[in-house]
Amino acid sequence: ALVGFLCGSHAGYITGETIHINGGMNMA
Repeated sequence: ALVGFLCGSHAGYITGETIHINGGMNMA
């Protein structure tokens, strides 16, 4: 989730939430 947020503030804002639930545990 942190990686996606830092990757892009604009895209991370929306994609960050999706990754947090979709691949939140996967990335972590």
